[in-house]
Amino acid sequence: MTPASPLTRFLAAVCALCPLCIAKRRFPNSAFARVMRRVERGCPFCRAHDARRR
Repeated sequence: MTPASPLTRFLAAVCALCPLCIAKRRFPNSAFARVMRRVERGCPFCRAHDARRR
């Protein structure tokens, strides 16, 4: 596994503090989470957070 760049770590940290993303992770089976799954495909913060989790 390659280490993440500082930019990726920063973007992932923003996602970890985002109230919308926190709600999505807390209630993964809700209607809100289903909508957020579509939104997160275009969100650079969510993509960085997902990349850091892998």
